[in-house]
Amino acid sequence: MSEPVNMQMVIVVVIAILQITQVAHANADNKHGTASTSKRLMRELQGFYESGSYKNGIFAIELVNDDIYEWNVKVFKFDPDSKLQKSLLRMKEEGNEDAHVMFHIKFPDNYPFSPPFMRVAHPHIYGGFVLTGGAICMEILSEQHWSSAYTVELLIMQITSVMAQSGDIVPISDDAVPYSYRNAKLKFDALVKYHGWGSKDRESG
Repeated sequence: MSEPVNMQMVIVVVIAILQITQVAHANADNKHGTASTSKRLMRELQGFYESGSYKNGIFAIELVNDDIYEWNVKVFKFDPDSKLQKSLLRMKEEGNEDAHVMFHIKFPDNYPFSPPFMRVAHPHIYGGFVLTGGAICMEILSEQHWSSAYTVELLIMQITSVMAQSGDIVPISDDAVPYSYRNAKLKFDALVKYHGWGSKDRESG
């Protein structure tokens, strides 16, 4: 009988390989991040894998094209009394065992001193501060209100908590604006301008 797979060891090995690759790329040319940013993201990714949220099946993470600067985060569980959670349970009853809300996150080269861009990738959400194209209307995601002390895990926990208070999954109508990076970014940039959430000078982040 074959030996059971040690998932913790697999995770450690995968992260080590990614770290070597990403830091090497950052050192080779400065087109995509820096060594310090890559290391910070590696630490956060490892923290995700070691967290209770990951181990209890609340979150799952995928690197887009093995890029540490671009993540897809699947959220499988919200507040049990929320409409979002009830919608996910209904989707599972209808045969979608992998029912979840996916967030797409892109990190800037100077993360954590600037915020990541985070949007809902799917499904379509009504309310919960989710707007056209999947943009998320929360000031914590803006330059002015971001802090380098935040981590991605805490950010997701805060955003999902707020979303669960009033958001719900809805069918896509024929005239709905598709969820995409471009549409979400355009909407979020307009929100930043409207609310005056522009950049601010920081001494320490």
